Amino acid sequence: MAQSKVYLTEPQGRKNQPWFRNQVVRIRVSPDEWPGNRLLARFFMIEAKLGRERSGELWEPRPIDIDILLYGDWKILSPALIVPHQHMRNRAFVLVPLKEIDPEFRFPDNGQSIDEALGQVAYRLQGEQIFQK
Repeated sequence: MAQSKVYLTEPQGRKNQPWFRNQVVRIRVSPDEWPGNRLLARFFMIEAKLGRERSGELWEPRPIDIDILLYGDWKILSPALIVPHQHMRNRAFVLVPLKEIDPEFRFPDNGQSIDEALGQVAYRLQGEQIFQK
């Protein structure tokens, strides 16, 4: 339904690795056909086909990482999936492209606007590069 530009983002956590490319994409799925955990399993399969190996190590380099940030207005809390994504409000590399595709976005769990969330994150946008401390 919509996709942001691809942004080049400095690594978080482990800094001594190549920069990441990040993008936010909005898709439409039927919740009956694609409940959240089933969609997540499909995304894991796609990642594996594209060469991702999950070691369990945080901030590791990887060829692809597909996250479910939101699922309509739903709140999901399961061992495998938390929606809204628990870290998205702290990540400029999520918020900047999300604002691009939905400048009026409000978080479904508390009504916070995208601008309010971005105002709480220390970041700098330079063209299509996102720097975050």
